[in-house]
Amino acid sequence: MPLEKSSGLPGQRLGAITKHGNSYMRALLVQAAWVLLRTAPATDPLARWGRELVKRRGKRIAAVAVARRLACVMWALWKRDVAYDPEHVAELSARGLERSAEVIASQALALQRQATRASERSSFLKRRRTAAVRWEATMP
Repeated sequence: MPLEKSSGLPGQRLGAITKHGNSYMRALLVQAAWVLLRTAPATDPLARWGRELVKRRGKRIAAVAVARRLACVMWALWKRDVAYDPEHVAELSARGLERSAEVIASQALALQRQATRASERSSFLKRRRTAAVRWEATMP
């Protein structure tokens, strides 16, 4: 079963599919993922994501990853009592990617500030050492 450790804070912490739970259900999810990867239309966001994953990681890993995501989607559909809507899933995926991009951009900005501070500190220390050497040279 898929592992998820999310709180009310922004972002989700997703874990791997585990061997806990019903093994028959897990096998059915993986079989459903294989069917999805092979026969779903190119417009389906879950199938598109899975096919991109096949290119990067291989068929078996992608099938288990799609099974995990499929379990999460099915749980959310059950919890909210709604039908599967590929356009809505695509919209949510796009929003999630935008949030991830924002987080990465803020981390990059923080690292850039940190590098600027380190550079300023380094130049300050260099000027201080130069001043100390000059001062020692003037001493009798």
